[in-house]
Amino acid sequence: MNNFKRYIRSLFRISIPCLIIIGMMANPVHAAKVYVDRTLGDVTAEQKIVFAEPKPVQVIFEFRTKGSANAKATNYLKDIVQRKLLESGYFSQVSTVPVEGGATLIMTMDNIPEEDAAGKGIKVGLTLGLAGVKVSDFYISSLEYSAAAGAAPLKVEVMHAIHTTIGKKPNETIGILVKNQDEAIDIVVHQVLAHGMNGIAKLASSSGQP
Repeated sequence: MNNFKRYIRSLFRISIPCLIIIGMMANPVHAAKVYVDRTLGDVTAEQKIVFAEPKPVQVIFEFRTKGSANAKATNYLKDIVQRKLLESGYFSQVSTVPVEGGATLIMTMDNIPEEDAAGKGIKVGLTLGLAGVKVSDFYISSLEYSAAAGAAPLKVEVMHAIHTTIGKKPNETIGILVKNQDEAIDIVVHQVLAHGMNGIAKLASSSGQP
């Protein structure tokens, strides 16, 4: 396990005993396998709803772990969030400071690790990886968009998950198998933003907001 992977896991506080144990195992059969949950998926071109006229927006982003602010993860993800929002085409400019017109997007992403994940890790260690287990990290994201200063906010909540298996053969019924945790979180952020902004655009259209 290289230093970068350890760093990514430390950011999201999902480094559990089972991941430490399998990091020391040479047998690839026992290696951790990471999956992105399939439930949310991508927004198709046919499903996508856009703003009539993209405008600048100030983005205020915070990552949380079990409801508490996680500054390291926030700092790591904020640039990714801003880049993906700009690439989405919903906004003409994405900034961390107030913009002309006063539009704001407040986003929180809360990581809720599965209960007793550590206990599952200990079980894997005691059985030398023969007792395969699956642990999950759930992500509850809230997006609140105001088209202008004083405008009524439009709110959307999106749920996603990353699953990690230990001591199991690959099984894509669990989710989309990816290379590692950082690729998984990148996909999760992309899909959460796509569905969140699509929901906000739908609310804006139905309420007559620009």
